[in-house]
Amino acid sequence: MTEYEQYYLSPARQLTDAEQELVWKKPLSHKVSEEERRICKEVKRNWNRGEMKIANILLEGDAGSGKTQLAKALSANFGLPYTKVTCFADMDKSDIIGAILPVISSERLEKLEPAERTALKAIYDSDGFQSITES
Repeated sequence: MTEYEQYYLSPARQLTDAEQELVWKKPLSHKVSEEERRICKEVKRNWNRGEMKIANILLEGDAGSGKTQLAKALSANFGLPYTKVTCFADMDKSDIIGAILPVISSERLEKLEPAERTALKAIYDSDGFQSITES
């Protein structure tokens, strides 16, 4: 077991091939920092503790301070896929998780008024609800 495998959060979880490709592989040149060890220990310690579970980590700091490198290292340490989200000023949660769209059976869809069907189609075809309400 390598040093960081001790921090695997869900060792029994079978990752898909696509997920496995997203788990970062530490290069030999990677230097483990005290911050990396401290975060790994704290997350692992609380992983199965209900309300104490740390499932999200917000990394804050100046450009070039090592946030991305730390996030990649945590991916390797936890054995979980690494993905990157770059935040911007007017960002909304739907920019990350998407919008919740109504699911209507084809039978119910046929019973809708033409204007309602047109509006629903516009929602599904658009890049988000906000874009169709701004027209």
